Amino acid sequence: MGRSPITFEGKGIDLAFAMVFLAMGIGPIISVLLIGQLGLEQIEALASVPLAFMACYSFIVRSEAKVPAYTDEILVPLLSYLSPLILLNLTMFTSARYSFPWLALLSVPGLILALLSFFWLRRSFAVLPSVRAIVSQGPYRWVRHPLYLGEAIFILGMMMLAFNLLSLLVYGIFITLMLARIRMEERKLFTQEEYRLYASSVKFRMVPYLY
Repeated sequence: MGRSPITFEGKGIDLAFAMVFLAMGIGPIISVLLIGQLGLEQIEALASVPLAFMACYSFIVRSEAKVPAYTDEILVPLLSYLSPLILLNLTMFTSARYSFPWLALLSVPGLILALLSFFWLRRSFAVLPSVRAIVSQGPYRWVRHPLYLGEAIFILGMMMLAFNLLSLLVYGIFITLMLARIRMEERKLFTQEEYRLYASSVKFRMVPYLY
């Protein structure tokens, strides 16, 4: 039996996802205004607001996929997306034994890199493995997946505000899922001659000279 392509694509679906991310961006702002105080949970939530808004914008403007995602490619990207949400909310359910607020400054370059990557992706943005126009400008001149690198640094920085040993385990799972997601995406992208040429000039996936 052949693989089944994802059928829920189109501008109507993109707009629906855009509204979800818009709500995720507005939600923390409203929450802080209603609560009237700024705790660690509120800081973590507010820090993700620019990323939520950029994801909203990217869903609105992105182009139709040249090669669609398949139903067997949903699980890993979904878990990869959910694991940071779980990680940053762990201390709501378990005690936070460690806090290194100054290390939270790591999140700043991570956030900047992620936002720049979103900006350059725009019409090529995707959550599930698919093929749209190949982006080779901006931070994509240095590594092939700068958005994932930015997200990994941003999440690590935010985690420094309040975490426990379970947080380290979840972060390890998050990175493992991210690497698996990259491999899934590149299996599809390498079917395109343009991407093979791009990868031949940009050797590293996430970290220059390492990976």
